[in-house]
Amino acid sequence: MWQPAQPLAVSVSERRILEEVVRSRSIPQEIRKRARIVLMAGEGVANYRIGQEVDLSRPQVLLWRRRFQEEGIRGLWDAPGTLPADPIDDAVEQAIVNDCLYASRLSGDIWPKMQPKL
Repeated sequence: MWQPAQPLAVSVSERRILEEVVRSRSIPQEIRKRARIVLMAGEGVANYRIGQEVDLSRPQVLLWRRRFQEEGIRGLWDAPGTLPADPIDDAVEQAIVNDCLYASRLSGDIWPKMQPKL
């Protein structure tokens, strides 16, 4: 039997963005599935259970957990610099940009100040 994994650390702002990604119809299904994996992992759901829910193997679930842990939300896309083919809703895009540029990871800030940290 697998050992239960620790819940994945997901900040409040990351959770909101991931929830929007999951709901979006303009973001490709595989990205929405990866966001769902991260959300479930953040809730402490076992990796094998996540795999059952999203129809992926446990190693694939572990891959997307690791990618999120190392790269944050941008790690859900296949390769650095690869953007989704379909346009992302303006509100989701703005939230992602703000989070990536101005919020420290896991800070819990939902809408950080619009100034880069020096």
